[in-house]
Amino acid sequence: MANQTKAKKIVWLTLIVLLSTVFIVSAVMLINTFLAYQKASDLYGKVRDDFHRAIEKTTGNAAETTAKYIFTRGDETTTSPSPGDTTAPGTSNPDSGEVTTPAGSGTTEPSVTTTPEPVYSEKFLNACEFIRSLQEVNKDVFGYIDIRFEENNKSKQISYPLLRGEDNEFYVTHAYDDSELKSGSIFLDYRCDRNLENNKVSLIFGHNMNNGSMFQKLTYFKQQKYFNNVNIVIYTLDGIYTYQVFSVHNTKANDGYSSIYFASNSEYLAFIKKMQSQSMLLSDIELYASDRIITLSTCLNTYNDARLAVHAVLVGIEN
Repeated sequence: MANQTKAKKIVWLTLIVLLSTVFIVSAVMLINTFLAYQKASDLYGKVRDDFHRAIEKTTGNAAETTAKYIFTRGDETTTSPSPGDTTAPGTSNPDSGEVTTPAGSGTTEPSVTTTPEPVYSEKFLNACEFIRSLQEVNKDVFGYIDIRFEENNKSKQISYPLLRGEDNEFYVTHAYDDSELKSGSIFLDYRCDRNLENNKVSLIFGHNMNNGSMFQKLTYFKQQKYFNNVNIVIYTLDGIYTYQVFSVHNTKANDGYSSIYFASNSEYLAFIKKMQSQSMLLSDIELYASDRIITLSTCLNTYNDARLAVHAVLVGIEN
């Protein structure tokens, strides 16, 4: 009888130790998760607030606050001139060494004109200054992504520095300042060009964090009011890029949604139209082989290779 009592005590003590161990380990994991989320929230919350303040600075000069559109989708008059079209009458052509004289000038003297300095909006200049300040911390920063589902509600915004590294692994676990961070960074596929106009598809990754940070809020695009009315804005040193969403869908990692290379324009057009056809919500945007798009990709917590993809077409560039 005494042996049975002793055996029961051992069993109970063992269970207590096991349960206590599980409790302690779980508590430590929860604390570590909380601290990781808090670290990310503090880091990215500050940079978001600093960015918003930076681009909203104004001198009150209307000319300086007016956006200068250098590209508007569907409007050929706003596209940037090709390199061969930039020499105006009466100016020297640096490639040929010649000086042209306007017709009817009545003189053999070369006519000299001064090319005006480009005029940039204050918003663009402020964004450039901010991006350069981040580049002093980390040269891999090349832009800033800003998605505002609700203008004055920070909890419904995606607002982060945009990076491109030497691979697609480092910024999965590192913040924009190179520190280790579970939330990682928002980053462009390393195979894509930093000048977004040079990519048919600019592929951008971000974590789907349980606290609603990083790319978790991409799920808002599954709601019709946001899908129809919210644009994606990316600031770089080349310009302010505005994209209109045309597709949001659940997919798998190996289903081809993240393609960036295409053998021909027709293959590319077939791809973007396929992505549009797979959207949960309908879009009436007509897509063309000349379009430039972004694909935003994040994980879903349903199964290991589940992904949420958002595709958007470039509709305007301003500086």
